[in-house]
Amino acid sequence: MARIWPDRTDGVWLYVEQAAASSADRPYRQRVYHVRRVGEDLFASSVFTFTDPLDHAGAWQKESPLADLSVTDLEVREGCSIYLKQRTDGMFEGSTLGRLCESTLRGASWASSEVVIGPDGLVSWDRGWDDDGLQVWGAEKAGYRFDRN
Repeated sequence: MARIWPDRTDGVWLYVEQAAASSADRPYRQRVYHVRRVGEDLFASSVFTFTDPLDHAGAWQKESPLADLSVTDLEVREGCSIYLKQRTDGMFEGSTLGRLCESTLRGASWASSEVVIGPDGLVSWDRGWDDDGLQVWGAEKAGYRFDRN
């Protein structure tokens, strides 16, 4: 994960790659996230994709990641924003809304994401569901933990 476009004033933009350790140069997921305040105590993290993502594999390691792209090069994943609120312990917690995030991955018709963010990292629980509400992909017992370095 790396911050991109730090001069923008419309929130924080992040580039994220996910890859298996055995093939770090070929990530299986690449996204851009736009985090911004949408209410007094509510934040939204919108999800974007872009054309030819593998052309940008490893960009998180560069001094200015994705400097060759702009917002107009991105496509928003409608309905897939995560809405976050700060808890009383200072952590942030949120999720996607209902069945709004469409997905066709491995037989799913929609996806859900739940996130908890704290000073030590985050936990992300992404799952895909079929039309009957049965889980067809994703972790079953808990989300994946990402520790802050």
